Amino acid sequence: MSTEFARGARLRNAFNKETFVFSGLLDEGDVARFGVILEKGGSGGGNALMHVHPGADEHFAVRSGRIKFVVDGREQLVDAGGSVTRAAWQTALFRQCRRR
Repeated sequence: MSTEFARGARLRNAFNKETFVFSGLLDEGDVARFGVILEKGGSGGGNALMHVHPGADEHFAVRSGRIKFVVDGREQLVDAGGSVTRAAWQTALFRQCRRR
């Protein structure tokens, strides 16, 4: 079944304080492309859960601020301009964090 979102469509998850901004169709060659805007305390304000997306690698490019990624139990702080990639089988979470 195909799920389509128009370019620029926004989907807000109030629980996790995330807004997804889609840049095209979800079913475009097995690739979903979207940006995530995290509000203050984003990704649940600290209650983000480790999770897996079977069959889907993920690549995150941080455009502004700082994001805390935990991939397979390894914590990384990534500033604007940095990126993180995780394989489908790896557990992960991400959340907004303050600069030190």
